[in-house]
Amino acid sequence: SSAGTAAVTTAFINNGSYDNCGINRIIVSPTVVSCTDIGQSTVALIVFDDAFNIDSDDVVVTIIDTLAPVLTAAANPSITLNDTGFATVNASLLLETAIDNCGITSKNTSVREVSCSDLGTLPMMIIAEDSSGNVANISITVSVTDSTPPSLGMVANTSISLNEQIKKEQI
Repeated sequence: SSAGTAAVTTAFINNGSYDNCGINRIIVSPTVVSCTDIGQSTVALIVFDDAFNIDSDDVVVTIIDTLAPVLTAAANPSITLNDTGFATVNASLLLETAIDNCGITSKNTSVREVSCSDLGTLPMMIIAEDSSGNVANISITVSVTDSTPPSLGMVANTSISLNEQIKKEQI
């Protein structure tokens, strides 16, 4: 389930238990498994007949997680370049939500770093994987911006003589 649990019922385990005088009740234990039980786990089948006789046996079941993570992109995702003109792409900052019933082990993007050549809109993919190897991805478009003002390269204080002729190339 999306909560990371599953009910264990007799329908999963019982394969035709029978008693000559009638069966009163059949139970299993445990009745719920969770993400911590992934892999092989033992479940007991206990049968009570109408004469209060009991028989039980254990069965090994394999608990698996087949639900992929669910990803929701952030509204208007954007990345601002640093003062060197680069930025590392962080998948978590581009997602509104990333949920999984058994926990997400990794979130990555198809683009790891952006630079000045990526200014504007940039399509990319976010990929998430859970502990069972289930993968989900979502396509997004990210705005890449630069908010660093230019650095002025000015000449140190200088003097210009009005007597000198200034060549056109110098202007």
